Amino acid sequence: HEIQSFERQAFWTPKVQIELPGLGRCQFEWSEGRTFDANQAREIERACLQAGQAVVLQVTQEHKTVRRPVGLNTVQLLKAASTGMGMSPVVAMKAAEHLYTSGYVSYPRTESTKYPATFDVAAALREQSYHPNWGRTASYILQHNPSIRPPTQGHDAGDHPPITPMRCAPRGEIAKGKEWKLYDYIARHFIASLMDDVQYTEHALTVSIGQNLMFRYKWHTVEDRGFFFAMPWKQNDLRLNEVQRAPNLAQGSRLRIAGVTNEEDYTRPPDYLKESELIDMMDQHGIGTDASIPTHVQNIVDRRYVQICGPGDDGRAGKPIPTEQQIYNMKRRDPNARIEMPASRHVVPTGLGLGLIGGYDKLDRELCEPGVRAFMERQVAQIADGSESLQDVLRQNLDLFSNKFTAFRDRIGELEPIFRPKPGGGGSYRDHGYDHGYGQDWSGGSGGQGEWWDDQGGAGDWWSGDGGGGGGDWWSG
Repeated sequence: HEIQSFERQAFWTPKVQIELPGLGRCQFEWSEGRTFDANQAREIERACLQAGQAVVLQVTQEHKTVRRPVGLNTVQLLKAASTGMGMSPVVAMKAAEHLYTSGYVSYPRTESTKYPATFDVAAALREQSYHPNWGRTASYILQHNPSIRPPTQGHDAGDHPPITPMRCAPRGEIAKGKEWKLYDYIARHFIASLMDDVQYTEHALTVSIGQNLMFRYKWHTVEDRGFFFAMPWKQNDLRLNEVQRAPNLAQGSRLRIAGVTNEEDYTRPPDYLKESELIDMMDQHGIGTDASIPTHVQNIVDRRYVQICGPGDDGRAGKPIPTEQQIYNMKRRDPNARIEMPASRHVVPTGLGLGLIGGYDKLDRELCEPGVRAFMERQVAQIADGSESLQDVLRQNLDLFSNKFTAFRDRIGELEPIFRPKPGGGGSYRDHGYDHGYGQDWSGGSGGQGEWWDDQGGAGDWWSGDGGGGGGDWWSG
């Protein structure tokens, strides 16, 4: 709904370039970010050009902390596999289970993120200290804390311990690329969970231009890189602006304005929900468990209610991502074919999915709400902990859904317009989406763009390429 009802708006982002001693030309951003008023944007630009100078108001510091990760559970692993490795939940779990049965990692189906008090983390670290990629990091932890104990943070769900590496394995020992990527992530996450938090300071230099226009320039100093040594991509995600020499400026100092920009742009609708975001929302709403979430996601794909696509653009869905079978067929036809995976995986509803959810919404909105499935999952958990009896929960749910089925069946005729062939041919609404607030024409694939694998312009992640896992420890150069 948010994508379909989105209305574009023009906005302007005023910025000034100012010469800073020791740093050269730096870009300052307007304190209010952007404006939707074209006249105000022109006035700001004119005022900055006329002033020619900026006056230093203050330099502030804010200390920030990035907490180390807690132990790795299944949902976290599935999100990481989808976001950074381009794997569907089903493919990720299949690879993780094979790593488990091969003795490389612990049991991969768990909701717990807290290590047991009896877990010998020192022994697990010693095993990883021989690894050619992250061995130095593991050894460093042991040297500085030889009697290391399991962290106390995290949640104990009472099932299995968090997912950890069990056996040290170099890249050549794990032949399959997907399994190597998962093993690489599991090992790095485990090591990172035993390291220090990241500590850094954000500095903000505020200047005044003209009467009351304020612009800011920010830079960062890192006091402790902590677990970034094990998970280097996390530092890239922060987009820190580290400078070699921090500017030393007194209040009231005057600085020359070297340039003014006032870029015009348009607001854009949000992209379609990422697969990792869907997994996270299912976990938050209690829909499915660590064992069933991959199957639920795969089911809506197999039933063609949704399609997994790459990043979209301006409200349009991205190109469809090929399935494992499609990739296999492409490799059979051309063993040397380059298959670039997109930077992110998005869940795009099809016309059938939109039509079906429109019909359910019309007849019984509760069937569309996440609370129904979550309520059932909570009741199953209550049976497990003894607070509810199996017979009572079974009776309640049979009565509830028997009544809903009867009411739905009696009104089933109201769904006929959704699936009726459209006048003049051209398929039915199930092919294009129900037009009662859900309508969007999905004919011709994804906006007529063809299949995504026709385009070789994909973007890789830090571990992409040959799947080598980052090529050594972050601090080893």
